[in-house]
Amino acid sequence: MEYQNCLSPDDLKTICSLFAQNNNVPKPLIIALCHHNASICHPLLLASSILTNDDLIEIIDAKGLEHARIITRRSNIGPKLRFHLREQNDERIDRALELRQMPLQVEGSVSPAFKNIRVHQINSALDEEFIQLTKESDISFIHTALVDNLALEFVSVRNLCSDFTSRNLPIALHYLRLSTQTAWLVFVSLAHETNISDDVHAQFVKTYENLDYSISVATVKSWQQDDLRARKIYSNVANQSRSELIKKAAS
Repeated sequence: MEYQNCLSPDDLKTICSLFAQNNNVPKPLIIALCHHNASICHPLLLASSILTNDDLIEIIDAKGLEHARIITRRSNIGPKLRFHLREQNDERIDRALELRQMPLQVEGSVSPAFKNIRVHQINSALDEEFIQLTKESDISFIHTALVDNLALEFVSVRNLCSDFTSRNLPIALHYLRLSTQTAWLVFVSLAHETNISDDVHAQFVKTYENLDYSISVATVKSWQQDDLRARKIYSNVANQSRSELIKKAAS
């Protein structure tokens, strides 16, 4: 407890990642770590089973919206915590909570609600937000914004942003209704260590402007469903492991 403020952000991130799956860490230490920047304590907010819904509500009240948005993606949100999250009046939180309530669809199916959608307007507010994020030297800000707006897990977004030969990143940006220029700025920011030629720019613009919005929506929805399945599998395995530990202790 007394040395945590002497550690670097990177060291604190590593500790939070290790503690997120450890049920033997004293709760006061977990809560103290959760009062650091959300980019540091993200694994604890998302996965620590030591934190109760009441603990998470207190953290939200103390730290605010950025922590609340991460907590929204937990697998164990009770009615009291859900109500508290709704009280934040945040579009991203509401969207994430609504996604959690969606039934899993049969693989390969596409809801009729997402067919033949056409969008003629740019999402101006989101477009401006991403323009500002491309001016930051730390691309994790873009990752976080994509997690929040796409309602995907961090690991999914990191994978999405790591393959610049795929159509997936343009599809994700198209789903958010970013302008072509802003989408390109995001692409360049994420590919900052990659040599980008004029041909790459021309191909990106061509790909982006020829995307069908209905396909972009259906594709992102399928990614969201994949994340829900993965979260459900992880939750079942974790519950099974805890049950086996209890049985061993009892015997």
